[in-house]
Amino acid sequence: MRSCRFRHPLLSVLCALLLGLAAGACGAREPASPLIVARDGQSQITIIPDWLNLRDLTHDEAQIQVGSRLLNQYLIVLTEPRPADVPLALFAKIGIEQLMSGIEGAQTAGPVEAQIGGLPAQRFEAIGVHDGHRLGYLYYALQGTRNQYQIVAWCAAEDFPRLKPTFQAVAETFREIVR
Repeated sequence: MRSCRFRHPLLSVLCALLLGLAAGACGAREPASPLIVARDGQSQITIIPDWLNLRDLTHDEAQIQVGSRLLNQYLIVLTEPRPADVPLALFAKIGIEQLMSGIEGAQTAGPVEAQIGGLPAQRFEAIGVHDGHRLGYLYYALQGTRNQYQIVAWCAAEDFPRLKPTFQAVAETFREIVR
């Protein structure tokens, strides 16, 4: 960190305070771990450097809430116990319909079969308006060994084509924790 050397002691103190505040605002503190473990300890995800663990994002039931408020990029993970009689295709259909029920003019694409962390998954994409904002969504439904998971990532619709690979890369780091 730069030092402050002024002839007047008050200016030196003020300079040191301002440099300290700037260093704190710029993230001079130790970076947070990129590995985020779910609140229930049943899954984890690895985030990109610009993202943070956002515990108060949008969904009270989300076990993982990450992203960047500054960059307007978000991702949550929802966990539900896996009933034996609900196949992945039905879980995914219900999940995407539930998500789209709150989106005006929703246009969806999918499902696309995928695998995340060795688990079968289905992926959807959607564009629509939520609370007056046009947003792009990447949605995954996963079938775990004990649970079913939903991964939902979103950003401004105009940024979605550029951010979709980032959302996919983060989602693909998802792992179920089996004890």
